[in-house]
Amino acid sequence: PAQQRRARGDGGASAPVALNPPSRAIWIGNVGDDVSKDDVERVFAPFGLIESVRILPAKTCAFVNFMSIHQATAALHEMQGVVLGHQSVRINYGKPQPPPKLPPLGEALLQQRRTSA
Repeated sequence: PAQQRRARGDGGASAPVALNPPSRAIWIGNVGDDVSKDDVERVFAPFGLIESVRILPAKTCAFVNFMSIHQATAALHEMQGVVLGHQSVRINYGKPQPPPKLPPLGEALLQQRRTSA
């Protein structure tokens, strides 16, 4: 299983990184083949609800889509430089994502009434 720890004793701070515009998605670079989707979900879940996780082993990266930009920003700042598996990861915002796909409560209730009638 993947382990997490700080790569440095400076709270994860390093040379300034040029960040992409804020997004609900974060890109995680330098993800080793010893890191699973479950590992990524477990490590990033404390920052908020996760919509999806994708790992691209051929590109040694992963993407985590949170439900809000605020959650993604907290994860980006807190996890920058953390060792995940056996490697220190780099994190940036991913491409801007549309709002999460959750049915509005009113629409869900209407659909429920239609199917039970």
